[in-house]
Amino acid sequence: MKKIILVSAFGVAGLLSAKGAPVPNTTVQPKEKTEVSKGISEEKQFKEDSKSENETARTCTQWYTIEAPCGAIYYLCGNNYWGTQQLHAAMDYYNDVKCN
Repeated sequence: MKKIILVSAFGVAGLLSAKGAPVPNTTVQPKEKTEVSKGISEEKQFKEDSKSENETARTCTQWYTIEAPCGAIYYLCGNNYWGTQQLHAAMDYYNDVKCN
């Protein structure tokens, strides 16, 4: 009886963890752009889009090389932090991630 339960448990576990059949390659159609009513909302949308593009294109001017207590070396961009408290909090976090 124990053997039957054990074999059935392995069978159920095998069925649950088995990968499904591969999905054939499908092409995803890009979403059509919805027209924004002209006026203030269109200008606001343009400003938000250009702001996000500028933020992602910005380069870092203050790189800090940090050596974790366990010897791992990593780099932090100083432009991403508003002050030393936030930078030290990030250092503590990454030290914990790198060393544990």
